[in-house]
Amino acid sequence: RAGERIYERRLKAVLEADSEGRVVAIHIPSEDYFLGDSLLEASDLLREKYPLAAHGDVYARGVVKAQLSSMCTRLQLSGLACRSESLVIGPF
Repeated sequence: RAGERIYERRLKAVLEADSEGRVVAIHIPSEDYFLGDSLLEASDLLREKYPLAAHGDVYARGVVKAQLSSMCTRLQLSGLACRSESLVIGPF
């Protein structure tokens, strides 16, 4: 997934240091990103700059430290629900 690759390559170290618990929306073609306290807020900020962003141009996810994300993934693979900010929300 392009959005996750952008997050891992460009944003992870920066965002996990000071934006944990927030939501990041990434405009994949430009690699611009927008932070919000909710999916709606991050998406609205992105849409202000990119109102014509097409389906698949936007990726959103919670900002969490890798340890929490890894734990959530293990729970999901076990068939358990994980209600964590580490769940990927997009693309949409």
